Amino acid sequence: MINVVADRALLNGLQISLPKTKAIQTAAMDETPMTLKGAQIEDVRSLKYLGLTVNRAGKSLEEIRSRISSASKVFIQLRKALWNQTTESSLMKFRHR
Repeated sequence: MINVVADRALLNGLQISLPKTKAIQTAAMDETPMTLKGAQIEDVRSLKYLGLTVNRAGKSLEEIRSRISSASKVFIQLRKALWNQTTESSLMKFRHR
């Protein structure tokens, strides 16, 4: 199937990059390695696709942890930036605690 996609892409001036191509197989799939023009495609346990971490089990716990971590970092940076502003009075800072 991937070879058909590669052939169609080539007809339109596009090429699939083997070093950038990764495969992920679910538990329900057989373990036959995927190939592109005879070269084996790297099989991985998880990968980022459109900003979402995808894994073999289809679980999203890893993705949820990653997003919570990212949001926490941004919140801390925002809090520090607001707290360090000199325009806000000490009384206002005290009330927001």
